[in-house]
Amino acid sequence: MIVVAIGTGVVGFFHGRFYLARTGVDSWLPEHLVHKADFITVGSIHNFSYLGGGLGLIVGIVYLVRVNWKIRGLR
Repeated sequence: MIVVAIGTGVVGFFHGRFYLARTGVDSWLPEHLVHKADFITVGSIHNFSYLGGGLGLIVGIVYLVRVNWKIRGLR
C-alpha cells in the first residue's frame, strides 16, 4: 500500500509539473500567486492522493481476500 501511495504521488508530481503547469488549469488560483507552477504541481499531487487512496483500498482488499483464501485452502 505504501508503494501505491508513493507511486500515485510521483505520477501526480510529473503530471502537475510537466503537463498542467504548462497547459494551465481551469480552477481558481490566488491573485498574487508568486510560484504558479509549484502551486499547480502540489495541487496535482493532492488530487492524485485520492486516486492513491482508492487504489490502495482495492489492493488491500485483494490482498486480504487472497490471504484468507490461502488460509482456508480455497486456492
